[in-house]
Amino acid sequence: MKDSLRNKVVIITGASSGIGRSIALESAGRGATVILIARRKDRLEEIAAEARELSGAEAYVFPTDMGKPDDIEKTFDHDLATISHIVKRCCEIKAAVVSQDEKEHGLRAILNFGHTFGHAIEAYLGFGTWLHGEAVGLGMVIAAALAKERHMISQAEFDSIVALCQKAKLPTKIPEKMTGDDFIHFMRHDKKVRSGVICYVLPTALGKVDLYKDVSGEEVCKLIASLKAE
Repeated sequence: MKDSLRNKVVIITGASSGIGRSIALESAGRGATVILIARRKDRLEEIAAEARELSGAEAYVFPTDMGKPDDIEKTFDHDLATISHIVKRCCEIKAAVVSQDEKEHGLRAILNFGHTFGHAIEAYLGFGTWLHGEAVGLGMVIAAALAKERHMISQAEFDSIVALCQKAKLPTKIPEKMTGDDFIHFMRHDKKVRSGVICYVLPTALGKVDLYKDVSGEEVCKLIASLKAE
């Protein structure tokens, strides 16, 4: 017997396809709550009904042709069109990257944008004190600040990243007592570190990042001190 998926949530993009339906029904049969994402609302409703009838599991339909996520504030109003679009695009982008670099030899590391600093914040505060997304959000701001200091992005591009995080209600200020030395200590012990070298994912433009291994501890400490002084 296959493992139970009870109390798990399975998100299926392209759910109106034959493969999507099969995955949805198998997941529902194993007790999962399924979230179905595709353009054909009528087909999604049919599959959701099948899933509910199969096991009594919850099934939610998010058609992607209902609107565009032109306003992040809609997510806080539980606008299903916006949320479904964001979830679908996130899944598509991550799948596209991972499929090209399954063993994380290089390209896949771009998904760590914000995570290097974010993981350090989580470790310093104690895991669970902040949500993972909150720590990563602040991590993106710090990474963007480092990129700005290196003249890789403009002040306007940096301000745009900060404004987006603020609009998403993510933290943009470093915890009061956390120092640059604290960041270095926890980043050196992060699971993503290879051979003792910290790899930083820094933006080179809006929507683009690259990997850098030449960032010194002194540079990080100076940056953190500067950000805390603002």
